[in-house]
Amino acid sequence: TASSTAPGSSQCSRDINVLWGQQELSLTSRLTVTAGVRYDSYSDFGDQWSPKAEVVFALAAEHRLRGSYGHGFRPPYFGELYLSQPPFFVGNPDLVPEVSDGFTSGYTFAGKAARFSIDGYYTKVKNGIIFFQLSPNRFTYQNIDRYNSKGVNLAASVDLPWGFTPSVAYAYNKRENPEGAEVGGYPNHAGFLKLLWANPRLGLRANLRGQINGKVPPGVDGTYQPSYDLWSAQVTKRFARLGAYGVNVY
Repeated sequence: TASSTAPGSSQCSRDINVLWGQQELSLTSRLTVTAGVRYDSYSDFGDQWSPKAEVVFALAAEHRLRGSYGHGFRPPYFGELYLSQPPFFVGNPDLVPEVSDGFTSGYTFAGKAARFSIDGYYTKVKNGIIFFQLSPNRFTYQNIDRYNSKGVNLAASVDLPWGFTPSVAYAYNKRENPEGAEVGGYPNHAGFLKLLWANPRLGLRANLRGQINGKVPPGVDGTYQPSYDLWSAQVTKRFARLGAYGVNVY
């Protein structure tokens, strides 16, 4: 049972019952199939069965192809339904659950010192829940009838001498309604950079991270977001270690 005392609303609650099962089968030495199903029962939004399946084929010890299908079911959160923060935000109690069917395919490489993966996806969403601008200073959530989300995810990392491990990731995403208009809400392009250095003998770890987000295209309400970057650096020193415990300074 989940409950909420969101500002501006009376006490609200819901009962949630979940049942799921999954089975993995190795059909051959190279081919593995995983299938499963999940049952959700919400006292305020009814029942839903959500099947899923995944296939992994090993081309060689370090190379794999993979593909999957999954059905998704997401009822609105209490904040999306009932949260009220005048004059800037008001919940939408008329929201209905978001339902999706998604397909993915990809390739992975996992060597001794290098790793690489690329995955493409295509998801059909019905009654998608999106952030919506009612007026210049008033916002809520609303359902959008249908839209398709498609994209590509790339990731790579390599272990270099002297304790250095650089990694990079890139994501492309595009969300469109059946008429071809962009839904917005997410950047079309995003990247992540990380440089990790570690010296276990000295008890030192340091990393530099960068999150690069492209601009968010205008959504159904006309709002958009410019591109921006986030950078952070961290250094950790271990001064003492007692078995599985240690004293670290960040």
